[in-house]
Amino acid sequence: MTDCKELVEGIKRAALDAVASANPAGVMFGTVVSASPLSVSVDPKMTLKAAQLVLTRNVTNFTTTVGIYERIYNGRMETCKITFGAEPKDYEVYAFLLENWSRLRFSPPVRQATQYEKRQNPKRMQREIQKSLESRGVGTKAQQALKLQQEEGKLARKQKSREQREVEKNQQFALRMQKKKEKHKGH
Repeated sequence: MTDCKELVEGIKRAALDAVASANPAGVMFGTVVSASPLSVSVDPKMTLKAAQLVLTRNVTNFTTTVGIYERIYNGRMETCKITFGAEPKDYEVYAFLLENWSRLRFSPPVRQATQYEKRQNPKRMQREIQKSLESRGVGTKAQQALKLQQEEGKLARKQKSREQREVEKNQQFALRMQKKKEKHKGH
């Protein structure tokens, strides 16, 4: 009887060891004690050093460069936003432009304002700026064009998902009707 219990206990221990070895890493939450050198206190008795930690890009220094291409045709401006990794060199941007020009997704055209040189009273200029900001919102023409592109994409996604829901609803209805007919055929 005791041999049987020892055998069962041995099997349990082996199973627990197998499960524990399947998870070689654990997730813990802690508080940063010092940044240089990095050390994190998980609990009062355990402090982890930098060599024991795996840091994601969210907690490390990470930079990206965003480029905006603008093209003006017939007094209308279109823009395209491109996200590069690290800051590219000028020749890399130019090469990217030449290689991918046909694939760039530009925003819908926005009428470009004509500029003229005329001295104006500073207070009047401030008033006009405030009025234009209230009516158009904040941002450059490029930002406004990108926002317009984003809104059009959002509307297109909504329309597509609405159509998909409608198709799925019709399929489910047809399936229910088919099952209903099959149910009544037997009588």
